[in-house]
Amino acid sequence: MSRRLNQIEENARRNLGRLMEAEGMVQVVLAKKLRCSQPAISNWLSGETPLSLRRIEQLKRVFKVRSEEFFSRTKGPRGGANTPERNGE
Repeated sequence: MSRRLNQIEENARRNLGRLMEAEGMVQVVLAKKLRCSQPAISNWLSGETPLSLRRIEQLKRVFKVRSEEFFSRTKGPRGGANTPERNGE
């Protein structure tokens, strides 16, 4: 995998963790919402298993974020000042 793709995947994992934390959502609850197992969530967060495009789309709907927010390298999703909601957009 290219370095760029590795960075994008790392950003997605990090942002998923931030989104879960901001919502107070534990792995078991997210797993139920996505109709998957808790170990699958754990594997995504640890980088053991990559997120599929289908799962990314589901996660964006669950957390109500855009692709830009989900893949952002900055604090982004609910963790920083660069989200549109925080910038008054």
